[in-house]
Amino acid sequence: MDQFQEAHESSVGQNFITWYNAKHRTAFKFVGRPDEAPDLIFRDGDRELRAEVTTCYYDPQHAQFLWKPARGKADAPRSWSAQDFVNGLIHSINDELERKCNNDTGQSASL
Repeated sequence: MDQFQEAHESSVGQNFITWYNAKHRTAFKFVGRPDEAPDLIFRDGDRELRAEVTTCYYDPQHAQFLWKPARGKADAPRSWSAQDFVNGLIHSINDELERKCNNDTGQSASL
């Protein structure tokens, strides 16, 4: 993982946990990033919250439009446009959910 992705995930996680703590009157704090999944771990006393962070895009060109300049790439696009925003975003969300759900987080579920 590069520094830009790490900074992005940390920022998203901090914004989420700030909202979550205010909504649920908890005091979760960031405690680390494991080697594999999940992306972030928060603790409040003996309670642990494991978080996966993902970002969705309207299409692959949208992702390049956002990330290439952030990484200082010379071939970064200067503009972007899409034809079907809604369907592109829906597909991206579904693809990311499937990808994240297939990750092994080291946690087993019991039914």
